[in-house]
Amino acid sequence: MLPRAILISPNPTEALFESCGVIGIGVVLNLIFQMHRREQRYSRETDALLKAEEEKWRSSFNALEDVMLIIDRDYNIENVNDNGLALLGKRREEVIGKKCYEVISGADRPREECPCRRTLETKQVESVDRYEERFGRYFS
Repeated sequence: MLPRAILISPNPTEALFESCGVIGIGVVLNLIFQMHRREQRYSRETDALLKAEEEKWRSSFNALEDVMLIIDRDYNIENVNDNGLALLGKRREEVIGKKCYEVISGADRPREECPCRRTLETKQVESVDRYEERFGRYFS
């Protein structure tokens, strides 16, 4: 028995057709289609799980009785819980992206005793009990 000839074609489609024929191409295309559908299904399932986890986190964040702010390294407010918005008397859009010291203290820069400032300087968790006249209460 003679060895089978290997056809080399510059066009991948022609090479596939020459080596597999119409039925082989159909099988390959069906496999690709099935893999694509499976990937889409997994993607939808992953998106749904991610949205559910995000909603659980948001519900937990907003259920906290304390005022909670998430602040970046430049003192910009990235998120605030519902109790924080109620205390500030503002809508989320009015607070997100603003400097925390402007929103909370009405200051033009962070105070010396600011726990965020101290955390950034010392790289340690800092906590300060401070009376904020604007709100008539202490904050930690």
